[in-house]
Amino acid sequence: MIETVPSMKKITSIKLILNYLKLIRSLLIPTLALIFLNETSTNDIWHLLWTAYPFIVIFLFLLVFLKWFTYRYGYDDRAFYIHSGVFTKNKQVIPFNRVQNIQRKRTILHKLSRKTQIVFSTAAVTDEDLVFEMLSLQEANLLEDLVFSKKTPVAPLDDNSKDTISMHQRDQKIHYQVTIPDLLKASFASVKFLTVVPTFAVGIIIKDKDAFHFVKKTVSLELILSHLWIDAFVLIGILLISFLLSICYTFSKYWNYTLSSDDLKIYIKRGLFNETRLSIQKSRVQAFNIKQGLFKQLLGLVEVELVTSSSYEDDDDISTLYPFLPKKIAFQIITELLPEYQVDLKPRKLERRVLWLKLCRPSIIWIISSIVIFIWIPTFWWISLILFILIETIRYVDFQNSHFSIHDELIQMQSGGFVSKMLISKRKNIIEAKVRTSPIQRKFKASTIYVSNRANPVKVTSVFDMPLAYSAEFYRWYKKRGESIQVE
Repeated sequence: MIETVPSMKKITSIKLILNYLKLIRSLLIPTLALIFLNETSTNDIWHLLWTAYPFIVIFLFLLVFLKWFTYRYGYDDRAFYIHSGVFTKNKQVIPFNRVQNIQRKRTILHKLSRKTQIVFSTAAVTDEDLVFEMLSLQEANLLEDLVFSKKTPVAPLDDNSKDTISMHQRDQKIHYQVTIPDLLKASFASVKFLTVVPTFAVGIIIKDKDAFHFVKKTVSLELILSHLWIDAFVLIGILLISFLLSICYTFSKYWNYTLSSDDLKIYIKRGLFNETRLSIQKSRVQAFNIKQGLFKQLLGLVEVELVTSSSYEDDDDISTLYPFLPKKIAFQIITELLPEYQVDLKPRKLERRVLWLKLCRPSIIWIISSIVIFIWIPTFWWISLILFILIETIRYVDFQNSHFSIHDELIQMQSGGFVSKMLISKRKNIIEAKVRTSPIQRKFKASTIYVSNRANPVKVTSVFDMPLAYSAEFYRWYKKRGESIQVE
């Protein structure tokens, strides 16, 4: 039986224009550098390279065109088919069952051209993700429906069609929708605007006149440094400007943030100028990872990340739920999204003797730092004392944050000092588990648990200095994993 390949399509010419613009941008700095070297250097190699440079540029432009011209894509009710390659022909087949999630992004250019970028992320370790940078809105919707429903679309493709929603996005339940007060609170909680404080303080301490040359035009540097109230006024002004920039960044990134779901998928949508939307099959979620920085711990906010085995990586990490959720609401949302994930609000804490293990464990960082200080700068001995207090404080906070809980198929474990991390996972989604005990841990009857979830790269979560009784219980619990695994 001969397997038929569906009719292949060319990608839009707008993609070719975008590729040319990217090429021009990448050639800008080398071109300017070559012009400068050709005019100033007496070395003949630069003159020779300048002579050959136009031919290199022409070749690159031709190569971009040929890559666009030879790229074809198609699909049926089972897989995507990709044909590409200029000198070496490549044929790629991506089955729908390999797709972990679907991510869309619409920049201003996409909105003007009524196009969208859509990424089908797979569980492959290799670079097998399928990225369409310029698809019509209706075709993107049809492809998304085709992947999740395994049904061939019958609606006609029309580039001028309206931005209709795909059939699996109907009847969604909205779990969280951001408001303006939420965005203002997030702008403050991100504390990015506070990064200017250390820079300003260092500038004041070292009295670097060059760093304040803009101030000297109106007020002398000596006057500023001699009046602390002026320094405070300038710092407040810088903080206000930084806070306003933080507000602009937060509003731009999280405007119209909506978290919703239906029976099959979880949807995340956000963005003011650059719209981004993610669709994740609920069955593909491997675990929940909950993070809390020091400032978020004080404000009672958490960041919840959906752990999937997707291999697509982007700077815009949309797989993280709104990173400034109140802790109680975040736990409620997790249960609403996947009812089988129940957060244990009263997990077991570590035993008191583990605290002494954490406090008494030698710190290599403190030992090396102290040796350096006492040998080369003994007058600054107090730095060693401050570092020791800081390390012990972090260890104490880590002890307070660490907990462990097992309930039926679920495991919940948390650790971390000023940045705490909690993992909630099903037993069947844990691909590897380890229990290790060091010599010093044996003295205190403790061990370290390592849990690995399928992701790209593999996500490893650990909790140090767990009581041996907890570790034994965990080991017996994980040995039953085979009972909950169904081989497809």
